[in-house]
Amino acid sequence: MRAFPLTVLALFSTVLLCVLFCENITAQQFKIESQIYVADDNQPSSSNVTMFSAGLVFDFQTKGTQSHEVTILEPKRHQTILLDRLRRMKLVLDDVQLIKMADALRRETALDKSAGFLVNERFEESISLDNGAATLKSPTISYSIRGSRPADLKVFPVYSNFIEAFTRLQVSDPHAFSPFPRMRLNETIRKLGWIPSEVKVTLKSNPLMKQGLKATSKHTFIDGLSSADEAKIAVLKTEWLNFESVDLYEFRHLKKPTIKERIARRNETPKS
Repeated sequence: MRAFPLTVLALFSTVLLCVLFCENITAQQFKIESQIYVADDNQPSSSNVTMFSAGLVFDFQTKGTQSHEVTILEPKRHQTILLDRLRRMKLVLDDVQLIKMADALRRETALDKSAGFLVNERFEESISLDNGAATLKSPTISYSIRGSRPADLKVFPVYSNFIEAFTRLQVSDPHAFSPFPRMRLNETIRKLGWIPSEVKVTLKSNPLMKQGLKATSKHTFIDGLSSADEAKIAVLKTEWLNFESVDLYEFRHLKKPTIKERIARRNETPKS
C-alpha cells in the first residue's frame, strides 16, 4: 500500500460522467482548492486544485508525491486522461472500461477476508440540514461532512459527475485505497446537493491498516477562473498533444502479465 498522503487522497478524491448535462456545462467556470491533513498535522500532506472550464475538468496536484501528474475529464468523449508531465506520457481510459474494472474489483473485494469490509459493511446516515452537516458510520469507517448548496445550482451536476468519475478512477491504480467507501459518501453528497467544505474520515484498526487512520480534507469553492488559471490550462493543452500514448501497465509502472498468466487468471475459480 502507498504512503499515507496518497492513501488519504484516494479516500477523499475529489472522476461516470453524465452526457445529459454536456450541453449545459460548457459555460461553467469555477475551481475548487483542496488540502488534506493527516491526524492532527497543521500542514497539509497534499493539496490540489480542480478547474472546471469549457466542459472539461483539470485536476492538478499542487503538493504531494504525484504533483507531476494531471487528471483531465472529457465528458463529451466519455474519457479520463492521465498525464505524466515528467515522462511526457498520457493514458486514456474510457468510462465503460473503468466501470467494468470497478465492478470486477467490487466482486473480488467482497470475497476477500481482509478487505471485504470495504464493500460489505453498511453505513448509518445522519443529516442535519440546519447545520449543513452529515455523518456516515459503519463498524470500521466513519465520515463527517460539512457543506452547502452552490449559489448557481447548475454547478452541482458538473461537480457531482466529477467526484463520481474521479473516485472511480482509483480502480486503475492497484496501489490506491479502495474507492468503494468514498462512492457511498458520494451518494449522500448527490442526495443533498452539497459541495463539501470539509470532510473528516476515521478508520478504526482493520486488517489493511492496523493503526487505523484519521484525516481531514478542506475544500474552497471559487467562482470563475483567473487569467493565470486559464494560462495554465492553455499550456497543458499544448503539452498534452505531444505526449506519447501508453497503456495502463506502463503508466502505472506495472508488470504486464504473460499470456500464460492471463489464461490462468481467466480460468481461476473464485474463492469463497
